[in-house]
Amino acid sequence: MFKVFLLCLIAGIIVPVFVLGASSSPISVPMLIRVSRYWPPLGGTNCADFVDGECLSNLADGGDWSVWEGRAAACPPEWPFGTTVTIEGKDWLCKGRGGSVQYVNGIPWVDLLQKRASYKYGTIIPAIVLFPDQRNNSGQPNSSCYLRVVSPSVRKAGRKIFCR
Repeated sequence: MFKVFLLCLIAGIIVPVFVLGASSSPISVPMLIRVSRYWPPLGGTNCADFVDGECLSNLADGGDWSVWEGRAAACPPEWPFGTTVTIEGKDWLCKGRGGSVQYVNGIPWVDLLQKRASYKYGTIIPAIVLFPDQRNNSGQPNSSCYLRVVSPSVRKAGRKIFCR
């Protein structure tokens, strides 16, 4: 069978739409992203639970941030945990979220978990985003298998397009 990836233009923003067949391969999408970095030991917006100079928070997926330096990223909520972002041949696994990690003017922010920034704050760079397969163990589409609209005006309208 097959899996088809389509780009759909909604309210001036390109978003992925998945049409599923029997294949279980992930979907790879080249796109521009806007990067920044975060480092939990700095506290403030870098760590939700900062006590006595120490970050006690876990990543949004429950993992320990301290073992993911240089490998994890905070990604937009439209992207499932486990999405891989490849930048200049280096893979970053989406394990976190953040209040500012959103689509802005159609370009997603991605916060890289690293002590020293690889890029100037807000730099727009090309990346390959590998979305995990959207099927559950029985081969049926997950309930999360829908177009997650990134346009705020469409999102407020509550529109969701389910995979068939």
